[in-house]
Amino acid sequence: MTRNEILKIIDEEIINEDENIDIDKLDEYLQLFNSVVEVLNIKKIELKFKNEFLFIENIKNIMNKNNDFVCVEKESIINDIINQNWCHSIYKHYEKFGGLYNILEVGYNNEGQWLLFGIYYDNSDETLINKIKNNKFRKKLIEEFPNLDLEEEKYKPYLYYWYIDAERCNDNDYIKEIADNILKLDDILSNL
Repeated sequence: MTRNEILKIIDEEIINEDENIDIDKLDEYLQLFNSVVEVLNIKKIELKFKNEFLFIENIKNIMNKNNDFVCVEKESIINDIINQNWCHSIYKHYEKFGGLYNILEVGYNNEGQWLLFGIYYDNSDETLINKIKNNKFRKKLIEEFPNLDLEEEKYKPYLYYWYIDAERCNDNDYIKEIADNILKLDDILSNL
């Protein structure tokens, strides 16, 4: 719909013969417009993350055997992306350590989009931080995940994370490799 078509609707439908605005009609059109924008935003996100969502579904199918992992529904992920919140697509919470999580996340904000998994921490328990944020633990992660490039501290509160190659999202071997890595990370975090 063009700008002129929208102005024509306003002129013909919302402004009455006395040149007054019909508030009820205006509200009706605003609600309609807002619902259309919402649908378009959802479609845009679905298209933008088509491969990533398929990847997450495939990882979910593998992780469903492990009941400790929570798999977030696609609609919730889309809503979080639209609202520019962090989106925990698949995660496990290690309650004995407070706010420690093993997370696979798809996300998008004004800086770009990402697909990654890693160690997320939203608490300030110094004992746990000291166990994790040191060279010994870092070396262990590098040894355990030799095919992945370890990243840290760019996306706080991630302590460590690995980007997932979006180009390989449809590769079944890669999907299994990432699922295995998430489970391997689970084993490391469970035994802290």
